[in-house]
Amino acid sequence: MAEVKLNFAQWDEMLANASLGRMKEAAGVLQLAMILKCKKSYTNRRPAYKKGPYKGQIYTARDMDIMAKTIRVVEKKVGGLHGKINVRVYAGNFKTWWAVQMEYGRGAWKGGAQPFMRPAINATKSRIQVVLESGSGGTA
Repeated sequence: MAEVKLNFAQWDEMLANASLGRMKEAAGVLQLAMILKCKKSYTNRRPAYKKGPYKGQIYTARDMDIMAKTIRVVEKKVGGLHGKINVRVYAGNFKTWWAVQMEYGRGAWKGGAQPFMRPAINATKSRIQVVLESGSGGTA
């Protein structure tokens, strides 16, 4: 009987890159759905404060167009030099710090919760699964 020695190490990098590509594509699907839900879910807009101690500060304004523009796909390396890369979808920044309040309605958030992240995830589950399994986003 012949002995077969298999070396899968040569395929590790290729498979990791293919998986990362699929994860980025799936995150892009989620990002687009979140942007659409964000723009539809919240209609209350207000400019930055005109009076008081926070007068003119950009982070006091509420505008969905600005929030929707902050939704982004980020690759984050975790675990040092040979760490793994995670693909994440973020919403908000310094200027639009209120994404969590909008999603869950915490604190004195007027109008209650206006979720856009969770509905987008639920609406795109099957599409994301297809992208992760087939790589092209199409059915095989």
